[in-house]
Amino acid sequence: MVEPPAPASIGGTTGTTFAVGISPTVDYGDKGCPLNPRCADFVTDPAHWGPNFYATGGDAVSRLYVAMIPYPDGEHLFVITWDTASANELAAFLPTTKAITDSIQVPATWVRN
Repeated sequence: MVEPPAPASIGGTTGTTFAVGISPTVDYGDKGCPLNPRCADFVTDPAHWGPNFYATGGDAVSRLYVAMIPYPDGEHLFVITWDTASANELAAFLPTTKAITDSIQVPATWVRN
């Protein structure tokens, strides 16, 4: 963990934000990971993403915002992630993401496309 979880709001949602990196001692064990053994899977939503997931590896550091959004057919996972090559790059990059994050509005309805 690079930065502990903290409450946050984006686009009318209430969720949690935190920053994570990969431990230098991790042994992921998946030969399909391009940075094996330094990889990790962080988030999945099998009901909506199927077998897909969000993962990262190597020296990368990610800032995530995670929230559950209620819709008529049930809750949906809402995730924003900003990925950088290192913790120093994340600190330098986050100010440039503010305008994007501030512009996000979660739709009132959800449509399966």
